[in-house]
Amino acid sequence: MNSRFKKQISLLGSILGVSLIAPTIFLSISYFEYISATRAMLRANVDSGVQRIDFLLKNGSDVLSDVARNVDPNTPNDPNSKAILQRIVYDKPLFREIGIINNQGFLTLTSFGPVDPPQKVSLDQRSNPNDSSLQILGPLQTVVMGEESIVLSLPTQELGEVNALVHPIILTEPWGVDRSLHLGNDGFFAYINTKNGEILAGIGIIPSLETIKNEQTKNLIRFSRTSYNGDVLVISEVSKNWALKKWRRMLFISGPITALTSGLMFFGALQLINQLEGLDRELKSGLENKELVIHYQPILNLKTRECVGSEALLRWYHPEQGILSPGLFIPVAEKTGLINEIGKWVVMQVSQEQKQLYDKYLDLYTSINVSPGQLNSGSLDDLINWFQKPSEENQPCQPHRFVFEITESAAAIRPGTITTDILSRLRTLGSRIALDDFGQGYSGLSYLHQLDVDILKIDRFYVAAINQNPQITNILESIIDLGNKMGFTMVAEGIETEEQHQFLCSRNVTYGQGWLYSRPVPIQEFELFLNRSRSSVDD
Repeated sequence: MNSRFKKQISLLGSILGVSLIAPTIFLSISYFEYISATRAMLRANVDSGVQRIDFLLKNGSDVLSDVARNVDPNTPNDPNSKAILQRIVYDKPLFREIGIINNQGFLTLTSFGPVDPPQKVSLDQRSNPNDSSLQILGPLQTVVMGEESIVLSLPTQELGEVNALVHPIILTEPWGVDRSLHLGNDGFFAYINTKNGEILAGIGIIPSLETIKNEQTKNLIRFSRTSYNGDVLVISEVSKNWALKKWRRMLFISGPITALTSGLMFFGALQLINQLEGLDRELKSGLENKELVIHYQPILNLKTRECVGSEALLRWYHPEQGILSPGLFIPVAEKTGLINEIGKWVVMQVSQEQKQLYDKYLDLYTSINVSPGQLNSGSLDDLINWFQKPSEENQPCQPHRFVFEITESAAAIRPGTITTDILSRLRTLGSRIALDDFGQGYSGLSYLHQLDVDILKIDRFYVAAINQNPQITNILESIIDLGNKMGFTMVAEGIETEEQHQFLCSRNVTYGQGWLYSRPVPIQEFELFLNRSRSSVDD
């Protein structure tokens, strides 16, 4: 097995491993999302339940305290006492009935009026007289109501107690526990009295408080809180199996899809490897066979619409694959070391194609993109040396006609590095330096003024947001203001509408390029565009 084949096998193995990462991450994230969503659902229901029980207890305490102050259980025939109880029942739907029990344990008064004869109330349906706070009893069937009720009871000083009867459904129905959630066969939502373990209200099959305390929660999802006074535990629980039921259905559907996607990624990567390996071998011959060509996108003065220069954009007319963009073959050129040779070829080709235009228009310039690989490797040294040694080959080259564009990411380094040294040498020759895609966020403003750049090219992302996204438009205005104050020449990229043109022009952006004026075109079409724009200005 030769070394190249071993390398391919190793690379494909890595690709296969990477292709499996996506579905694995997807399944893992979706698993925890379903668990998290279930916990959030339980938390929301429990929080809502605590709000309801707190509201009920606080209202009950206020109402019963008021009754205890204003109603004497030993004078049940007082019309004012009956009116107080009736007003409470009629005005507050939380309470189905109000009752007064005297010190001897007899029910003497309700909202219906005096109880005649008074009804004896058993001790198990009465509050603890030694505890002066609001107490919760039940649910139980009282002498007043045939259906079970939750009893809120407040002892009074040697005058018996006052009670408010609450239907348990108050805690589960009217205030919105979402029954459509379907907590599963084993899930439940409950209000439990913490003092005696009695279940006040709930949904589902609710185990005892003792069972809940001793239950292992490994396969359960549970959330609980207590009321403000600690008397009521609000708790909700479901099984993990129920929570993951939808996830398993999704797994059944999406599993094959993710597997297919991974397979497509694998084979796509395989084809890309073969293609890149082919490009690796073909790029040099493509350069020799003149398959590389340059298109020019005009750069205009925004106020006069006069063409002042162009950006040279490299294209590869591959005999089999058609037109290839630089994003595909420039990394190959950097990998193989051809980037320096291609860089020199671009400068030479631009000089030859635009020589007559340079002679005719003394202020015309051309922008050329410099890849991060060229800067970081120092491969521009050969180009600089070539500039400095006049010969018949490079006689047409005029360094002051060129603007070398570097990306903001490549420029985000401290002064004194190899990059800034190269930029400084290019500027010494008369060339200008442009910071491309400005605004992507790499360059620190604290040292932007220290970089040897002359031009800031505003990223097309900000131009596209003009009058579409107010926040991004505000950032764009700040960028323009910063660039102008620091003395940079501003060039906007990606201008596609007249509205964008007018906006940039009104903000003192000097130059711009984009499809509003022209797409990148061959040299013959660029020359026609240039002559038209200059003649229209002269007219």
